Amino acid sequence: MTTTIKLLTWNILGLRERAKVAAVVREARADVVCLQECPRWPGGRTALALFARSTGLRLAAGGGRRGVAVLVAPHVQVEHGELAAMPRRRSTFWWTYPRATATAHLRVGGAPVQVSSAHLDVWEPGRLEHARKLVASVDRATGPVVVAGDLNDAPSGAVWQVLTAALSDAGLGGAPTYPATADRRPNKRLDAVLTSPGIEVVTYRTGADVSGLPSDHLPVLVTLSLPA
Repeated sequence: MTTTIKLLTWNILGLRERAKVAAVVREARADVVCLQECPRWPGGRTALALFARSTGLRLAAGGGRRGVAVLVAPHVQVEHGELAAMPRRRSTFWWTYPRATATAHLRVGGAPVQVSSAHLDVWEPGRLEHARKLVASVDRATGPVVVAGDLNDAPSGAVWQVLTAALSDAGLGGAPTYPATADRRPNKRLDAVLTSPGIEVVTYRTGADVSGLPSDHLPVLVTLSLPA
């Protein structure tokens, strides 16, 4: 029997407009939601857990100061979650934005799947190192793997080359996702869903370019068929 999962990935810009973000997440009716730029201030993980509950989901991995998370619907079984933090570099007088991968080991309809939410660096050496670590996690996995998130790189970039050597781009030729603002149309596809061999893409959709969207990134929603 084939198992399908619906997955949403989205950079939510710090959850500044909670009600609007919640409305988009509820409308997606996803089994798994990968978020980037979650609240990082003290109490942010609790705030994210409360947000998850308000959308009918629960926190499976991540949250807190590293800003990435995986949320799941009630019917999804969580075996365990983990957070892999990337080193931060100092920029003049301050540390740069923290980067990390949140990974949830799940079962959907009895089928295992490893789902990671990642937010890569704007600094290319940091992006490449993060991409290599993601590929290493894929190599260690014993079942199907999905990596979703904000790659901070266009499909022609070196990071995509590293990642697509081990994973397939679910949205090959997909629409741009950034910047999505009132006065600028997206012209870069920075947000991606990548899958390990054997996973089939059933549907792939980029969110509408709406001026009132509560983020500068568009959400990406996919339906995936897991290998039997």
